[in-house]
Amino acid sequence: MMWLVVALAVMLVATSSALVRERRAASALRVENGRWRTAARQRADRVAVLGHEIRTPLSLVIGGAEMLVDGTAGELTPEAQELSRTIAHHSGRMVTLADDLLVDARIDAGLFTMHVTNVDVRRLALAVVRDTRRLTSMPIRFESRGAPPRVPADAGLVRQVLVNLVNNAVRHAGPDSDITVSVRRMESSVLLSVRDAGAGMDPETKRALLDGEGEVPTETGHGLGLLISRRIAELHGGRLVVDTVSGRGTTITLVLPGGGADDG
Repeated sequence: MMWLVVALAVMLVATSSALVRERRAASALRVENGRWRTAARQRADRVAVLGHEIRTPLSLVIGGAEMLVDGTAGELTPEAQELSRTIAHHSGRMVTLADDLLVDARIDAGLFTMHVTNVDVRRLALAVVRDTRRLTSMPIRFESRGAPPRVPADAGLVRQVLVNLVNNAVRHAGPDSDITVSVRRMESSVLLSVRDAGAGMDPETKRALLDGEGEVPTETGHGLGLLISRRIAELHGGRLVVDTVSGRGTTITLVLPGGGADDG
C-alpha cells in the first residue's frame, strides 16, 4: 500500500509541476502576444502617417497631370499628353500602394473594420474602368450582362481590389493587346474578372498569390497589391481565382458571395 501512496504522490507532484510550467508558458505567450499586438498597432500608426504624407503631394501631382491630359491647362502635343497620362497613372499607383500598406498593417494589428453596404458592383467596376481609361492609352473593354448585381461588401475595399487588378493588367499586358474587365453572376456569387494578354505568371508566383506560401518574386511586378487583394477577398468570405498561361496572359477573378439583382 505504501508504494501506491508514494506513486500517487509522485504523480501529483509531476502533474502540479507540469501545470505550473504550462501556466508560466501561457503567461509568457500572453506577454509576447501583447508585445506583438502593440508593435503591430505602432506599425499601423506609422503607415497611416506615412500614407498621409505620401497622398498629399501625390494628389497635387495627379490633379495637375489630369488637367494636362484633359486639356484644361492648354493644348499639348500627343507626346506630352501621353507623358502626362503616364505621370498621372503611376502617381495613382503610388497612392494605391499606400492604401494597400495601410490595409495590410491594420489587418495585422486587429484594427481593421469593414463598412458593409449593398454595393452595385457593375457601377463600381465601370467607374474604375472609366478612371483608368483617362490615364492610359491602352484599350480597356468592359463587359456586363443581365441585371446589375449587388453584393454586401465594403465598396472602398472592392474598388481597391479592382484597381489593383487593373493596374496589374496594365503593367503586364502586351503592347498590342487590350484589357477586359467583366462583371457577371454565377449561382450565389458575383465574379469581377480582369483579363490581359501579357506574359502570364510562372507556377511559383501563382502559388504564392493563391496560398500565401513563400514570397512573390519582386521581379515579377505582381507583389503586394495582389497579396492584399487576396486578403480583402478573404475578409468578404470570397477568394481570388488566377487563371494564367505563360506567354498567353492572365485572368484574375474576385469572387464575392451574394449577388442579388438590382431591382431598382
